[in-house]
Amino acid sequence: MMRPWPACGAALAVPSREGHAPGLHDTRRAARSGNVHLRMMVALLLTALLGSVRTAVAEEIRGEELAAPGHFKLEQRFGYSTTAFTPAATGQVIQHAVTGETEIAYGLTEWWDIALTTPYAFERQQNPLVMQAPNTIPGNTLQTGGLTIRQIFLQPDREERDVYFGVMVRGGYAPPGSMNVDLFVSNPNATAGAPQFVMDATPRYFGQISPIVGWRFGDGYQLLFNANFNFAIGSAGSAFEPNLRVVKHLTRKLAVGFEYFSNWGPIGQLVPFSQQQHRLLAITQIKAWGVEWNLGLGYGLTPASPGVVANFGLEKDL
Repeated sequence: MMRPWPACGAALAVPSREGHAPGLHDTRRAARSGNVHLRMMVALLLTALLGSVRTAVAEEIRGEELAAPGHFKLEQRFGYSTTAFTPAATGQVIQHAVTGETEIAYGLTEWWDIALTTPYAFERQQNPLVMQAPNTIPGNTLQTGGLTIRQIFLQPDREERDVYFGVMVRGGYAPPGSMNVDLFVSNPNATAGAPQFVMDATPRYFGQISPIVGWRFGDGYQLLFNANFNFAIGSAGSAFEPNLRVVKHLTRKLAVGFEYFSNWGPIGQLVPFSQQQHRLLAITQIKAWGVEWNLGLGYGLTPASPGVVANFGLEKDL
């Protein structure tokens, strides 16, 4: 999300001629536009809720712009990876997974917004990693990830500060049969040389608390840091995921930089470096046609990380 762009909220307003009150045609046109976007949001949410549940939230780094007070913001994110890591089996396997996340946020104040999120994926179903070899079910299927409610709180005067702080809070529900492979649990089959922890948590309820740090420095540079503390609710499983984005704003509508995503292991006890996930992506952010476009391409840096990874996202103020 690129700071220099104007505040959201008026993208769909229908202007009237100067000096005249809006006419009947203006009112009808605005109503039709609102109905179209409402139907679009409902359709996206219903589509994401179909099928069996598999994945958690898509990768993202938050802490810049919120939805404008009293207005909605639609975000759509996709991710792609060529391989997936299976620590209880033989290492990386061909996966070619496409993950997605549809989010509708609403601005409550200038420092607080709330959002409903529906994650989903098109990937190969896996059996529990600590029980038997994965990928025994051939073919990719559409799988959704339940529902997540997230809230972001940022300092109200962040626009006047070079360094500002905030926090993101999530809570989610995944119906029975889901698998959240971002969370680590103890490996009951661990032996000498085997991983002590594996990504095999299957929580029905899960949460996240993420402190946020934003820093603007130099000539148009910006840094965003999220420290995600993920945990299962009512069952075992947790993960610590420090994530970082650094961009350079070249113009008001173009920025380039990099994003770093990671998973260091369960909270309070890190796994060996070779079992951690570290991914680095080159990114481009573009503002065009009333939409913000985010593109990323990178690669995993450790044996436990996915291979080639790509991210694509768009944001639209409603």
